[in-house]
Amino acid sequence: MHRSPRADAKATLKGKPLGPMIRAMDAELDSIARWWLDHAVDLDKGEIAGEVSNDNQPNPSTGLGLVYVARLLWFFSAAYRHRAREDYKAAAMLCREILADRFTDDENGGLVWSLDAGRRPESSKKQSYGQAFAIYGLSEYFLAFGDEDALQAASGLVDLLEQHVHDREHGGYLEALDAGWKPLADVRLGASDANADKTMNTHLHILEAYTNYHRAKQSAESSALLAGLLELFLDRFALPGGDHLVCFYTRHWEEVPTAISFGHDIEASWLICEAADVLGDARLSGRSRSCAIALAHGVLDRGIDKLGGILHERGPGERVDTSHVWWVQAEAMVGFFNTWQLTGAESFLETSLDCWKFIRDQQRDREHGEWRWFSKLDSASNSPYKAGPWKGPYHNGRALLEMLHRLADIQESSA
Repeated sequence: MHRSPRADAKATLKGKPLGPMIRAMDAELDSIARWWLDHAVDLDKGEIAGEVSNDNQPNPSTGLGLVYVARLLWFFSAAYRHRAREDYKAAAMLCREILADRFTDDENGGLVWSLDAGRRPESSKKQSYGQAFAIYGLSEYFLAFGDEDALQAASGLVDLLEQHVHDREHGGYLEALDAGWKPLADVRLGASDANADKTMNTHLHILEAYTNYHRAKQSAESSALLAGLLELFLDRFALPGGDHLVCFYTRHWEEVPTAISFGHDIEASWLICEAADVLGDARLSGRSRSCAIALAHGVLDRGIDKLGGILHERGPGERVDTSHVWWVQAEAMVGFFNTWQLTGAESFLETSLDCWKFIRDQQRDREHGEWRWFSKLDSASNSPYKAGPWKGPYHNGRALLEMLHRLADIQESSA
């Protein structure tokens, strides 16, 4: 469900040429989907390239990651819901097949973390983040194609998270467990993360997954799970009156000091509103909107450079990572647009439109297609790949789909 702007804000946007903006974003969405079908998802061979270089060369020695495949499943399912193309459907079906046939852990349940280059299990740990993205993708696949088996698979993963990962004693969800759902010494999602039992990043993406799962399932149980998680997220990660999120906690909710992530703050700002909207809970909607506005103000005040790009993060001692990462720009475009819709404040609309301009000018790769990991301004930063374990069409594809839906709503309400 996408909110319409306030009446005064709507009148302001009326003066802007919505048609060209919608056509440009739609063309960019099509370009992204085409790139992935041309370079990463081989429908003829029934294979997915585990990595594609910045000049579009596949790396056959690379395995497949759970998050990567689940995000591809989500994207092509969502893209099909936007425009019912048969190649989108075929790509979604291939991702669904690979997820079921190669990632399923028949012995312990759930999905393994990664496959090697021969497409055999490489790491069978149960990273909660990965299970969440599978729930997200499977729920979208059901919404696109009505496949009850996919929804049942999503339900099975939800049950496993609630059985093994949900911390009944202290609340929240554990970061990771081993292959058999037992404690794991190193639970980090990435090498730069703190080795913390509970993280904002994983809770945010379980929230996102449970939102889509409830959208598909529409049951009392899915509603209760989503409401409980949203309340916990607002209580623990978005402190009262705070303009940024707490990133890491111990199991007992002792904060582990670390950087402020501008990208996650602005991404969370609209995802918590989406969760509340899907729930239809007025109280949680009020809390989520207040939190979203505070988070957006925090990024607006400290996380934007003079060209309109969103900075990566602010570390301890006020050290700022000034690189421009593709997913941060994508989430900021939606997050600031959402905050403008909530408040009518022109500064948020202008910042969202600046993000879109920055993406077109600095983030998009005009020569080889898709978006760069780092922008053209980050000449000292080496983009590791164009497609790979941590880069799919999820952030940029979703941002464009979300903007297209919101702009269409505004256009319709202004007619």
